[in-house]
Amino acid sequence: MSVFDQRAESWDANPRRRELARHVFETMTRLVAWDRSWRVLDAGAGTGLLTLAVASRVAHVTAVDTSPKMLEVLAAKAAGLPITTMLKPLEALGLPAVPFDAVVSSMALHHVTDTAAALASFGRVLRPGGHLLLADLDREDGTFHEDNTGVAHFGFDQTALSAALSDAGFSDVSFVNAWNMPKTITDGTVRTFPIFCLHARVPER
Repeated sequence: MSVFDQRAESWDANPRRRELARHVFETMTRLVAWDRSWRVLDAGAGTGLLTLAVASRVAHVTAVDTSPKMLEVLAAKAAGLPITTMLKPLEALGLPAVPFDAVVSSMALHHVTDTAAALASFGRVLRPGGHLLLADLDREDGTFHEDNTGVAHFGFDQTALSAALSDAGFSDVSFVNAWNMPKTITDGTVRTFPIFCLHARVPER
């Protein structure tokens, strides 16, 4: 059982996670005008803290994660809402029958070993002109998580990530700060960890 399966039932009880989801959704809402006709994929949806917010603005959200227990919690909250779940690695989403209008993701990419494969996967599922909205940690020293099990990257350098997005075929890449998250680390001190939100698009053909 993965660490995320073990923590799924209690995940939403952490108020900082709920506050993070609120900041990320508010930032994404400033970066893009949600459309009621849109079909959106939430990559690394977890228990759906971002998924449910996005679902209130669009036609349908497909929530993808690698943790079955996380998706079980999400599905229980999403009963009757336009949300479906999919158990799949982010690096291998596969081609959808109909391309998505947007891919959103919050705090998932730093858990994916092959960043380039994940970004290419996001690009493949989007329509021409489609949007990528991705929030994650700025580069940090490894102290953000109490336990770095399952952590593939200690945040991201924005310049390097922008280049990786260009290599994956995205254009119009921009970054904004979504939140400076205060967090008590293992030595008892309080640190502030910047969370960025990027917006990029698949070029129109």
